[in-house]
Amino acid sequence: MAFLFKNKKNQDRVLASREGLPGSTSTVGSAAARVVRDEKGSLQRSTPTASLNSLDNDGSVGSPDPYVRRRGESVDKVAQQLPQQPMQQTQSQPQPPSQPSDLPFRNANPAMQSPPTNPNASLYPWSQRRLTYTSSHPSPFPRYGAAVNSISSKEGDIYVMGGLINSSTVKGDLWMIEAGGNMACYPLSTTAEGPGPRVGHSSLLVGNAFIVYGGDTKIEETDVLDETLYLLNTSTRQWSRALPAGPRPSGRYGHSLNILGSKIYIFGGQVEGYFMNDLAAYDLNQLQMPNNRWEMLQSNSDTASAQQGLIPPARTNHSMITFNDKMYLFGGTNGFQWFNDLDSDKDGDDRVGHMSRKLATALHTQKESQNQVERLKDEIEAERRARKLADDTTNAAQKRMEDLEGYKQQTSLELERLKADLHDAQREARAKAIEATEAVAALQLIKVETKEFENMYKDAVGSSKDHSNTIGSLRTAVAASAETKLLLERQLEEERAHREMVETKLSKLKAEHEARTAELVAAQQRLRDAEEMVEKHANEARTHREAVLAGLDKITARDMPAAQKDQSDRIVALRGQLSAANALARKYQQEADTASERLRSAEERIAGLEAYQEQASREGVSIRRQLQSALRETQSLQAANSEIRQQLESQQLEANAITVQHNTLKDILSERGISPTSAGRVRGLSSPQNSSPELARLRDLEQQLAATAAAHEETKNTAATQAQEAEFAYREKLAQLENDYQSAVHYVKGLEKSLKQLKEQLTRYKADNSQLKEQIVELEDQLRDGEAPEKHAPEDWEEQRQALEAQVQQSQTEMKTSAAELEKQLQALRQELSNATKERQTAVHDIQAANQRLDSTKKDIEQLQQENALLERRALDAEAKVGSLLDQVEISVDNYRRRSRQVPSTGSDHGGGGGSSSGGGSHGASVPPNGISHARQESSEIGSVYGSLSEARNSGALDSLANELDMLRSQWEATSKNYRLSNNFEFEGQRGNHGSPSAEKKSESVSLGLSGSLADWRKRLDETHPEGSQPAK
Repeated sequence: MAFLFKNKKNQDRVLASREGLPGSTSTVGSAAARVVRDEKGSLQRSTPTASLNSLDNDGSVGSPDPYVRRRGESVDKVAQQLPQQPMQQTQSQPQPPSQPSDLPFRNANPAMQSPPTNPNASLYPWSQRRLTYTSSHPSPFPRYGAAVNSISSKEGDIYVMGGLINSSTVKGDLWMIEAGGNMACYPLSTTAEGPGPRVGHSSLLVGNAFIVYGGDTKIEETDVLDETLYLLNTSTRQWSRALPAGPRPSGRYGHSLNILGSKIYIFGGQVEGYFMNDLAAYDLNQLQMPNNRWEMLQSNSDTASAQQGLIPPARTNHSMITFNDKMYLFGGTNGFQWFNDLDSDKDGDDRVGHMSRKLATALHTQKESQNQVERLKDEIEAERRARKLADDTTNAAQKRMEDLEGYKQQTSLELERLKADLHDAQREARAKAIEATEAVAALQLIKVETKEFENMYKDAVGSSKDHSNTIGSLRTAVAASAETKLLLERQLEEERAHREMVETKLSKLKAEHEARTAELVAAQQRLRDAEEMVEKHANEARTHREAVLAGLDKITARDMPAAQKDQSDRIVALRGQLSAANALARKYQQEADTASERLRSAEERIAGLEAYQEQASREGVSIRRQLQSALRETQSLQAANSEIRQQLESQQLEANAITVQHNTLKDILSERGISPTSAGRVRGLSSPQNSSPELARLRDLEQQLAATAAAHEETKNTAATQAQEAEFAYREKLAQLENDYQSAVHYVKGLEKSLKQLKEQLTRYKADNSQLKEQIVELEDQLRDGEAPEKHAPEDWEEQRQALEAQVQQSQTEMKTSAAELEKQLQALRQELSNATKERQTAVHDIQAANQRLDSTKKDIEQLQQENALLERRALDAEAKVGSLLDQVEISVDNYRRRSRQVPSTGSDHGGGGGSSSGGGSHGASVPPNGISHARQESSEIGSVYGSLSEARNSGALDSLANELDMLRSQWEATSKNYRLSNNFEFEGQRGNHGSPSAEKKSESVSLGLSGSLADWRKRLDETHPEGSQPAK
């Protein structure tokens, strides 16, 4: 994009060549335009890039008169009498309700009817012209939200880009309207990738560059608005893009795009329902530089700041113009309110009040900050007191814990003694219990024997009674059998008598024998049955008698001593078993006593290990406290280190700022013909700077500033090296302390694990002991009941005893090994603790030394800060004085220029314009053949404004100039003397140089616009008029 921002003389040459073609510009118009610009020369600057969006642009005066070509086709004759108004102002005027629609004119309808007469035509000087379209291209209108340059180019070209058609189709095409010719409207075909379809964007025509930014480019809801700055070369019709790195304004639409100087400004706009009031600037002169950036002058702020009047409220669809290096904002809406306010920069007279308000605000903010700092200090003090109280409480609790631990140690000894007494009492109780068990067993045996004898007696008495009863019953049975026998014998006798009677009657009844045969047979049969029954009864009686007699014989022949012998054998066997069980019980009782003694010794060793554990835990707590204190000290040192780093960074920033100011001062002095390195100045023309003592003072200041910068750099390097070394040492010590802490924690955890294992073993041994006791009780019960087996009991007891002894030996071995390991670990912990203590002491000494070094470094830095501040104040005062001197010189030279132009000459005007357009520092540039030059020949940044004045000088003007310079010299010397005697303007100088952007712009303008031109003017003055310097001498 070299066509945009090349040097001024090339641009002026191109513009002058373009203006010379139509041949419609008059010499008088060019001279009048130049006179107007000369009158404004001391108040405003012309834009170096031929801005067409600002009201102070006077380039259109030298362009072809667009009104001459419009007179033949104008509908409203008022346009011939009134100048053309900017589009931003005319669009803000309300139209009457009776005004007809301009849709037929925008559609270029051939059958367009003339509108009715407007009674307010004089108030609204609009004119209407028909657009001419080619047959191949339809009309691009109507469309909404298109971007159009507000002021046409030198040739009267108007560019229309993008927009919305019929509320449905978004366009990205580019049309051009030749408003300076036959109003032809046709699309432009461009090269490279240009902006896409969009609506609501803004455009700006700067020289031969058509700039487009923003617009609604969304197609989907998730799309991001375009943030690229597009530039079109209207000569080559090639698009280029600018998307610099760093922060830049976000995509938007409904914003304004203006230019002021070489910077374009973007303000306001909206995205959906979010309205903006930020202000961003971009310097077009840095377009080809790799480090070009957007300048975010004002970010989006809330409504509170807008209501206070600091910045305009957020808005969209507003209008903004530039005039006299100021931007004026009018109108717009934020979706709820339509604005009719007018915002602009403050006048020069209000800057002091504005700065006073800023100072008051700053003082108020400082007061609030001080109050906040005091409040934070109070809070920190309260927190410190609370921490101190918490530390006191912790110390009291720790002391109470130590007392309790001492009391615990005292009670632990008494507890051990009581445990020993308890074990002795338990052993005696077990012995007494065994004796009581034996006595009870003997008593129970005696009771059993007594009961057995009583039972035997009762059995004998009962058997005797049974025998007597049996004998009586047998006797009764024998008597009954005898009676039965007698009865049967009597019945037999009766049957025999009856037989005899029957036999006697037989003879009598032989006759009846045959008749009585059946009865006889029956009688015989009954007789045989009776005989059989008698035989059976007789056999039964015989059997009963034999049984009774045999039973009586057994009872009388019973042997009592045999039964008694069996019972005595059984009693002897039981007594033998009981004695063996008692012996086994005594044996296992002794073994249980030995096991309890071993268990007691194990408990004592466990108690000792617990005491060791408590001591180790206390030592671990102390180590943790030491580590915490070391960590707190390390944190405090790190905080101090960070503060020192911050101070170093701030000092570095201040040193960089001083260096930049120093370099700027040197550049300003070198641009103004003052070399800061040379010892003397030799010039042909006498100047008030030659004999000024301020140069020596500036050299001294530069030397002091260089020495201060070198000392500051050396101090900074030394402090950085010391800080790095201290930080490295602190990190090493912190890592070592952390390793020691981790090892101590590891050892304590191992000790706790070993103690836990010992406790588990103790619990297991107690469980085994209780199980053995239960088994002993069960065996004793079995022995008392006589149910324990005789053969397997001794083997089981032996196996259990062996297993118990093996377990006891194993537990003793394990406890010995664990106790040895714990003692070794405790010894190692003590050694490491002593080493950590020594290292901590050395670290504390190192920290104290580092603090001393840091204090000395702080003092050196403070001294350097004071010296830098003093040098900065002196440099600022010198810069202000030199700037005021150069301003006075500039005013005197401007007066001389006006005096030299009092002899008007058309040829000289042309010559001046041509010389200006071809460059201020070039003498060989020729005038264009048509004699017409660009109207904006002055340049306050690159070209010299005094290049064409060498021919018009005269001796009187030179004499007056020399007198004025002598007067300025004497005045400056008096001012410099007052400056050396007083320092009342230090605060004002700082405020004026740092707080006022307009002062910076003015200083920049003076440094860029007067340095090279004044030096060239002096050289040419020495070469052409050596006699002009005689009065000055």
